[in-house]
Amino acid sequence: VSVSDKPRAYSPVNPFGVVVEGLDVLRRVRGGERVVVEGV
Repeated sequence: VSVSDKPRAYSPVNPFGVVVEGLDVLRRVRGGERVVVEGV
């Protein structure tokens, strides 16, 4: 997976873009962006 594949996962305000991308499935299961925001 490269940056060009998921640019949203590598936001300049989110240095943990790789982690967020990895938790993409978990985010969907938990049901909300709030899980990612609070996690970071």
